[in-house]
Amino acid sequence: FCLKEYNEDSVDFTNLEEVGIAYGATENGGFEVQVNVDLLHFSLSQFVDGECVEKREHGSLRELVDGELAFLDYDQLVYVEPHIEERLMAGLNEKIRWEEMQGAREGVFPTESENAGREEFFRP
Repeated sequence: FCLKEYNEDSVDFTNLEEVGIAYGATENGGFEVQVNVDLLHFSLSQFVDGECVEKREHGSLRELVDGELAFLDYDQLVYVEPHIEERLMAGLNEKIRWEEMQGAREGVFPTESENAGREEFFRP
């Protein structure tokens, strides 16, 4: 697959639990997609922005090869189901809103009158 798809046969097998076979981005370019094969536990996993969104497990290395590795297609490997992309986009939007709220609070200091009221309240 790697030789055909990338014109190279230099696959990194140093970690047999995480052999990267595909890397790309969603169609809108909003998310990074990584696909790894676990040759020790016989699975193929798709990660989107570092989050595992799909994992297909098999009972043996032979099942993994016959069911997945013999028919790899780059476009299918990096394709993210619309409902998964929508969920990730909603989470990203929530994170952005949270960060904006936190950023809006930074650099905001109480006025002198607000400080004066606090000082009176906290005097011993």
